[in-house]
Amino acid sequence: MAKSASAVAVAALLGSCSATRDGGRVLDRNRPLRVVLDVGHFSRGDSAPIKGQGMVSARGVDEFVLNRKAAKAIARALRDSAGVEAIVHNEDGTERDLRSRPRKALEQGADLFLSIHHDAVDSSVASRWTYQGVERLHCDTVSGFSLWVHDSTVGYPAALALARSIGRSLVEGGRRPNLHHARPEERALGREILDSALGVYRNNLAVLVSAQMPAILVECGVALNREEELVLDSDSGRAEFARRLARGVRAWISDDSLARGR
Repeated sequence: MAKSASAVAVAALLGSCSATRDGGRVLDRNRPLRVVLDVGHFSRGDSAPIKGQGMVSARGVDEFVLNRKAAKAIARALRDSAGVEAIVHNEDGTERDLRSRPRKALEQGADLFLSIHHDAVDSSVASRWTYQGVERLHCDTVSGFSLWVHDSTVGYPAALALARSIGRSLVEGGRRPNLHHARPEERALGREILDSALGVYRNNLAVLVSAQMPAILVECGVALNREEELVLDSDSGRAEFARRLARGVRAWISDDSLARGR
């Protein structure tokens, strides 16, 4: 019964989005909400580092590895507690075209698109340390999650409402928003803080601007922060983050006023 009510609420939402934006999708009320979880970046493998592979954590873990573990945990939580259909995209790490990812999500019938990432900091605030004999970057003064949207995305009001719902759930669960990107020098790069209490930002990220459904890029935390990395790269830390995110999605799809972005 709860699934049906949620589906009806979100169907109304996506119907209103498609009325104002070409290409908007209307949810099929006969099936659960379908969420595509994009594993951010791609597998480093044995190749030399190239642009697009993402950051490397303070202890030398590639971001793609962290993203894949988080995406799989979030998919499980969404299926278990939010009653949605969750599909993990780019699990093998071979997808390199960022703009094609939301298009492929649309081909899979996605109603929502979540791109899963872990954050770094610019080199000006990072320091060096040696871990297991290798010198690496770290930054213990910046931490927290952030949620990114862009107003060119189809269903942007819905995406913004969903980002706030997820942010609220994460904050209630004890997670802190990352305000590093709210600095004036970041705004000069096109990054705009929309909700400092909930860690919601606006930026024209490649995986967002071409999305034909509500889309959010999720930065689970700062993996250059040595303390936060231990939480982010633990089964318990990932599971708790995933549960809180799923709770935010569940609140959004069950509240028609939230879903409509009011």
